[in-house]
Amino acid sequence: MRIATLESIKIANCLELPLPPSDVHPPEGICTKERADSEGLHVEAFGDEFDVDGNNGQNWALYGLLLEPGNLLITPPCTPHLVLTPEASICHGGHFYSFQSMAQTSYSLYQNFVAAKLLTNTIDYNALDCLCSIAHFWYNKICIQSGTYLSNLKQASDNVQSEGSDIIPHCPNFMFLKDLIEFFSFSNVIKFGTILDVQRYRQESGKYQKVIEQWVFKHFQLELIGSHDSLDSKSRLPTLCTQYLCQLVKVLVYHKVMVEKHGINAEDETVTAVALKEAIEEDFANDSHFMSLWPADRGKKGGKKVESIEEWVLGWSDGLPQTYAWPDAPDRGHYVVRQVKFL
Repeated sequence: MRIATLESIKIANCLELPLPPSDVHPPEGICTKERADSEGLHVEAFGDEFDVDGNNGQNWALYGLLLEPGNLLITPPCTPHLVLTPEASICHGGHFYSFQSMAQTSYSLYQNFVAAKLLTNTIDYNALDCLCSIAHFWYNKICIQSGTYLSNLKQASDNVQSEGSDIIPHCPNFMFLKDLIEFFSFSNVIKFGTILDVQRYRQESGKYQKVIEQWVFKHFQLELIGSHDSLDSKSRLPTLCTQYLCQLVKVLVYHKVMVEKHGINAEDETVTAVALKEAIEEDFANDSHFMSLWPADRGKKGGKKVESIEEWVLGWSDGLPQTYAWPDAPDRGHYVVRQVKFL
């Protein structure tokens, strides 16, 4: 298999290919990494004159590369490209993360976040999860196994070597400024959290759900038969819906606290009962009706919380229905749906 690569031997090493640099020549005419870096990081790199139709108003250096059956082309992140198929072809594409190109990966994530409709036809919705997995891997390799990492660091050459002896397999070499920059470029993307996640801004489903709810409340009412409560027919359904929501999140937190007492964790151990409670309170902070039903903390004393989350839950969980189901009507009554008649 012939390999054409736009990066250095370090990408080849990332792929576990035992190839020295002499066997991995960049194709003739491809722009240098330094140029790709300088153009990709600039906010105007893909500005108004960037034309995907080929007019090339920004005077990019354009080069053609012919791939034949069996070829593998590896390009660094943030590389604009156009694919033409002179004859019917099947090509499999994908992407991977290489530490030696993490800065370029961050440039690409920023560029695509701002102007994806111009720059890409595929959004990597799993990017943050993948980077967090890499962070967890490095946490184990660098922090938990610190002695081994420092030993590897000592053995690695303090100068870039053609045979790649400066590379610590799968980890940054913090003796090099470039690796420090690559790491902090990577770290900053994670610090952005969901800010770079397009799903955070997609409010359409939430908006539509709210509109549907209001339509239902306008056209239908809930009658209580065989019992009574303090609600009238018009307010009963919206009130019960909010109470049901609050019940669900209470049960969720209660359930989480109880399983943690037995040493059972979620898929990700960072999803603790405390983190769940904080996420709920953050997301519903502006819902005054919900927050009026949500149990308040007993506050802090000396900068520390007065009670643990277990104590907080025990303060309100007595009598809590331990189910995710819609609550039963009170006193053996039952609900009946009535359609509102409009004149």
